[in-house]
Amino acid sequence: MSHGISYVETPNGQGAVFSRENESRIQYAFETAIPKQGTIEFLIKVEHGYRYKDYTLQDDLTTALIFTTDVWGGDVYWPGSTWLYVYDTGKIYLRMIVEKYSTDGQNAIADGIEFKFGQWHAIGISFGSEGQYIMLDGQLVASEPTNTQELGRGVIDY
Repeated sequence: MSHGISYVETPNGQGAVFSRENESRIQYAFETAIPKQGTIEFLIKVEHGYRYKDYTLQDDLTTALIFTTDVWGGDVYWPGSTWLYVYDTGKIYLRMIVEKYSTDGQNAIADGIEFKFGQWHAIGISFGSEGQYIMLDGQLVASEPTNTQELGRGVIDY
């Protein structure tokens, strides 16, 4: 299900445009549409990041949240809660929580790479029993084979 999305032509066909003004996002049925182990790929062009902190918009940030399985402003972390951030400084950061209530997690970090805002990039993240990996434009840029956390939700249905 998508919210606030518009579409444009990209180097690889049609792409979705997300904006904070429309609270745009795509929500997938977790049990049927997203693998708990495997790879997710994104073709993205990030102009800038933003976030809300203490009810105030912080805009034109050099960090952008690309993907998460957690709820915004959640107060409990669950195993498999996941965040994927990109930085205009040439960094990609994948974080997965391992234990309920803990803020510690398993991380894969690619730093000093050729990722820049305002450019098209293909990003792939792999996770699960074979480890965590980050790919940028077809090249492996980070690997953590001992990080074997599966993808999980940030909330539990009752």
